Amino acid sequence: MTIYYVVAAGTAAIPDAGNVNGYPQIAAGVITAQPGDVFIIDGGVTTNVTIRAASTTGTTPVEVRFDESSTALGTTMANRAQITFGSNIDATVKVAAGVDAGAFIVNAAATTNSTVIVGDGAEVGRVIGSGATATVSAGNNVTFNGINTVASDTATVTAGDGARFLGGVNMEGTNSVQTLKAGANAFFANQIEMSASGSTYTIDLGANARITDSINMGGSTITSSITLGAVSVVGLNGSGYINVGVSTS
Repeated sequence: MTIYYVVAAGTAAIPDAGNVNGYPQIAAGVITAQPGDVFIIDGGVTTNVTIRAASTTGTTPVEVRFDESSTALGTTMANRAQITFGSNIDATVKVAAGVDAGAFIVNAAATTNSTVIVGDGAEVGRVIGSGATATVSAGNNVTFNGINTVASDTATVTAGDGARFLGGVNMEGTNSVQTLKAGANAFFANQIEMSASGSTYTIDLGANARITDSINMGGSTITSSITLGAVSVVGLNGSGYINVGVSTS
């Protein structure tokens, strides 16, 4: 297990000011990981990072950390680059409190399990969940730029108060169990989509939730549960609806 500091391509040999602990530096690009390796993403990284397991057998736990904001890509445009995990990886991504990592998509689609942890007041790009179990856990006043767990067997997204979901929330995996929970004052800029068949869907939002578009729980033989706190509004755009399709509960 080694902690690496990931810097912009072509600069690995130059000590980075953000690398205050003197970790081994490695350039952004395609990275081969050993079990337990940790990769800290410098704010100057501007390109995609792909992390692959050194071994093709077994499972390789890997952790990626955003401890500083992605200043080189700017903090006003989301989803400009991505962190991608290969197969045979159990991926954990941690965004420290107050850090803006909105420029980076977290793509764990090829992995078996993924965990994304977002600290208070932080921002992350689109989160694409893993195939078996995808878990997203966030504090208060966080910002997501998209949630996609359509390929996940089990997906749980939990956020505290004041969460902002600025991208689409697509949690419509077939024959899956998908849960979305947020505290008070959650804001959704787009539709919440949980519409594949044979699944169990749960939405639990605190008071004063604001959903610009709709909640779609279409699909056959689904089990659906929706809880909206007091003074919540669905359809800020004037055409919102709640569709529970052919639900068994």
